[in-house]
Amino acid sequence: MSINHFSFPDPEIAPRVNWGHRFTDLGVTAYNRSAMGLDVAVSVTVLRVDAAVSKPLDHKRFALGSGHEESLGPFEIIIDPRVFDEMGEYRLTASLFDATTGDRIDSVSRRFWVEQDPPLRKPFEIQPVDGLPEPYQKRQWMISGSVNNSATLLYNTAHPAYRLAEDDDEDLGDYLLDIVLAGAVQFVLGRPDRNDGHPDYHPLDAGKILGVPKPLDRGEVPSAVHEEVHRYLSEVRWRMFEEA
Repeated sequence: MSINHFSFPDPEIAPRVNWGHRFTDLGVTAYNRSAMGLDVAVSVTVLRVDAAVSKPLDHKRFALGSGHEESLGPFEIIIDPRVFDEMGEYRLTASLFDATTGDRIDSVSRRFWVEQDPPLRKPFEIQPVDGLPEPYQKRQWMISGSVNNSATLLYNTAHPAYRLAEDDDEDLGDYLLDIVLAGAVQFVLGRPDRNDGHPDYHPLDAGKILGVPKPLDRGEVPSAVHEEVHRYLSEVRWRMFEEA
């Protein structure tokens, strides 16, 4: 199974959605990779914990030939407060069943949060090191690994700026915050898109970085990247300190 065209109504707050938002143009595709035709059924359900709150497709039954696929949709999900009456996590789940035996063949899910931000999770490890190897010995920090693959940010406790900040808890907190935010953006810039392997710049504005619709001259690219990164970091700090 696959869920098609799943995109958040407001990417700026994804994976959160609010009442009144809509998931539009949704679809699912069932694939038969076996050597024989099957009588199958597809269900698409929205669940809160394990309770169904909506069923865009309820056990849709059809024949699926060997090596064939069948797409169903489009349909939409309206985040109606009468249906999504609890704030928190929901799951959109598409399941493929053998209609003869009732056995589930495959299932795929997408999660979203209604009127609530998802709980924070640590995206990478943060480790102090007493000096970085050449030629990085004068850097404040560097990263290793990648998102979902041993991502680690190393910060250099031998750096004079760290030593200046370490005697004051507030100064040290601000210093480490700047490092962590900068490292987070570096991880984002190195994260490939799951579909085509090209860079996925979200939450940065890829158009500004890549020069869309007007292509940038080669010499303009570093400046555009620098400006977009610092725009985003400034907005992050605004949100953090505004809520403090």
